[in-house]
Amino acid sequence: MIVVDDGSTDGTLDRLIEHFRLKRMDLIFRERLKTGQPLGYYHNPAFSQLIVMTVKHGGKSHALNSGINMARSPYFCTVDADSIIERDALLRLMAPVMQSRENVVVSGGIVNIANGCTPREGRLEKLALPSSWIEMCQIVEYIRTFLLAGQAGAC
Repeated sequence: MIVVDDGSTDGTLDRLIEHFRLKRMDLIFRERLKTGQPLGYYHNPAFSQLIVMTVKHGGKSHALNSGINMARSPYFCTVDADSIIERDALLRLMAPVMQSRENVVVSGGIVNIANGCTPREGRLEKLALPSSWIEMCQIVEYIRTFLLAGQAGAC
């Protein structure tokens, strides 16, 4: 798993370093997509599948491209920090890719809203609305984008 910190100012990187006891390390970075060199890499052998990289703030596409540059597999999945991915979601997403006789370029799923909910071990334990108005606006935007946009294409 590659976590990309896009120059956040909310202490995300510090919290990751502290929680996973990460140490700064040097890695080889191959720039296939134009992003520039990352500012740093962090790792802990106890969490061998986790690499945290920090990049100069450049927006979501810059952070995603930086993560893609770091990835060493032919497939990748992007998840925002405020999202939860169900335990077997990747298996369900990859099944059509693996079973197809044709090259599959993309596979997608449903995005559910987690703001205000209580996550536990990768699942939503309690459903609730968020307390802040900005998160409420985000829920309205999610509903508009993910539910209504999909219906427009079916007409």
